[in-house]
Amino acid sequence: MTDRPDLYQVVILNSLALNMLRCEIQPNGKNSIKEFGTVEIKEEFEALFEMDSFHHVEKGIKYPATLVTGGMKDGRVVVWDPAKFVAKLQACNIPENPTLFAVKFDEGHGGMDADKNGRIERYANVFSFTLWQMGHSDYQLKE
Repeated sequence: MTDRPDLYQVVILNSLALNMLRCEIQPNGKNSIKEFGTVEIKEEFEALFEMDSFHHVEKGIKYPATLVTGGMKDGRVVVWDPAKFVAKLQACNIPENPTLFAVKFDEGHGGMDADKNGRIERYANVFSFTLWQMGHSDYQLKE
């Protein structure tokens, strides 16, 4: 979405690592280094920078409507990683499209540990946000 925001009308980001340059200093850091590389090695830094969505958000670009989710008990992606991305996107985006951040305080990575009602709620939020942004008449705001 940061490379070609014009391709999308709606983007859903579910518990994603969006600031790859900071991955190795987060709680899951040692595993992140094994999987993605380290900023200490030039070639790996360059690859991490290329993957880093946070550093590719630019001011004045019309990004698509975006719903980002996170879990406070996520042991893989700390919740402040997507939170920083949301804050930067809200500050830089042309304000026509909403950028929302849904945090579940009792869930982990991607809501995998959610109960049945939690999973239903997550899908309901994703579908209603998407249908709202795609212009479905039953999902438009009422005045």
